[in-house]
Amino acid sequence: MIGLTINKEIIREYAMAVITYQDVEEYHARHEGNLRKVLDSLEEKIIFGRDKEHIPIYLTKGRVKSINSMYLKTRRKNTLSLDGITDFGGLRALCLFEQDIIKVHKYLVNILKQQACTLKEFKIYNWENEDYIEQLQIIVKSQFPHYEFEDAIKESGYKSIHYLIVHGYSKFQYPIEIQLRTLLQDVWGELEHTLAYKQGNIHPHIKNSFRLLSKDLQNNDILISNLCDIRDKEYRVGLFALEDAGPSEAFIYEPELLPTIFKDAHLDDAYKNYSEYISTWRDQRHNPREWAERGFEFYRALDRLIGWEQRNESLVQYWLFMEKGFLLFVQGRRDEAMKIYEEVTNKWKELYAPHFRIGEIFYIKGEIEKSLVAFDKSEELLSRQSTCDPFNVYRLKAKLALLYWLMGEQYCDIALNKILEAEVIYNKHSGSFPARIRQSLTNNLCWYHLEKYILAREKYKRSGKEQDRKAQEEAYERALDRCRTLEELLETSHEKRANDYDTVAWFCFNTYLKTKDAAFLEKAKKYCRDGWGLKSDALHQINSSSIYRSHTQEIISTEP
Repeated sequence: MIGLTINKEIIREYAMAVITYQDVEEYHARHEGNLRKVLDSLEEKIIFGRDKEHIPIYLTKGRVKSINSMYLKTRRKNTLSLDGITDFGGLRALCLFEQDIIKVHKYLVNILKQQACTLKEFKIYNWENEDYIEQLQIIVKSQFPHYEFEDAIKESGYKSIHYLIVHGYSKFQYPIEIQLRTLLQDVWGELEHTLAYKQGNIHPHIKNSFRLLSKDLQNNDILISNLCDIRDKEYRVGLFALEDAGPSEAFIYEPELLPTIFKDAHLDDAYKNYSEYISTWRDQRHNPREWAERGFEFYRALDRLIGWEQRNESLVQYWLFMEKGFLLFVQGRRDEAMKIYEEVTNKWKELYAPHFRIGEIFYIKGEIEKSLVAFDKSEELLSRQSTCDPFNVYRLKAKLALLYWLMGEQYCDIALNKILEAEVIYNKHSGSFPARIRQSLTNNLCWYHLEKYILAREKYKRSGKEQDRKAQEEAYERALDRCRTLEELLETSHEKRANDYDTVAWFCFNTYLKTKDAAFLEKAKKYCRDGWGLKSDALHQINSSSIYRSHTQEIISTEP
């Protein structure tokens, strides 16, 4: 009887301690709203870092644990208090590349410190690089100096970084688990969580398979990180090559924008000296700072002759601002030039030229989207003007074509349309354009039509549709027509440029791939030899040289 009584007491105590489903429902209803506010606040700060401070966060996910998940966890973990569930709230931050983890980790730790959170646990699961782990720990110590680290290993191969924090809100301390990992690691984690983690009686093969998959995941993350490194290095080299790049051309002022005072006798000579010197910019780019310093001498000489009353005229102010911005731009003082151009756009809202210059500066800085916005604005304002210099319009269309092409193959049609618009302008006003423009335009037309053909060819290979075959042939014929003209120009031109030879060589090579006629391959190799060592007039010299080298390698190494 005594033994039976003891067993009943044990059962009674256990029954009183067990958390019921109703307990979970009540707890969840009481705290869910406040916890969502805490998670939203943290997520908002993370998103701010991504959007405003360029923290490389790809995606954030916040969630409050469901009633069912909480209930099952109390049973699985034999939890005696709902306050002991450490991941009632969860927040996940994902990066695309492993090398982004350190920067995001530092940002997260700073946020936690600013929010006066308590760091209860910090775990690094299955990261093998000890130097990497040490960097992560040093960052934690910088904000939470008293935290003691512990090893964290999961046999499944799960790879992630976890922060268990406590965040106070409305007189309650909410435990939240934050996870930081790459997108690939997250995909693996979600699959493992669904197929293995929550299952009671799991097949051994599933467990072993996930261990093997974790190794593949690590190799893939390393491969993607290496690709990211290559991309970043190419990008930095490109920006380095553009450090000394300046404005593409000196603008020609429309008659209504040129101050009439420059026709006065006491200003006429000084203006002619300045304008004649500025017209040499395209041919003097080898030493831009020295050239601009000399340009400033002519600018100041003219500026000193302008009287106070004349200086207050709107067009005089506009001209002085724009020319000063131009010379600063040439000198590489782009931030100073940008301030001037932005001031001009605020004061003269309907003029397109300053937006064009802003677009050029953003392009050189590698901020393609901002560059495109500025060029689009310039094009919009240009279309409203009753009169404008056709050469200025032509340059804007050609610049937009280049910009869209740089943005990737999905913008190829837009790039082609822009260069065709430039051709229309050239054909109407070719007599007033520099002679060199014809060869440059023909090269661009051939190049963009060839790009269109290559993309159409790949699409036809995938689809096999008749309409795609016709689109491929149409693009080829147009590229062929332009290439023939470019070849004729190369035979008589005094300007020998590497990018022109690359274009015809690449066209001949693609014609060889199309026809299997070895004569075209030999022709392509000849153009490679003829163009090797010549200078390119492309603004993005590194990008142009890289493409030229890649084409040459492929052409020269191909045997008929």
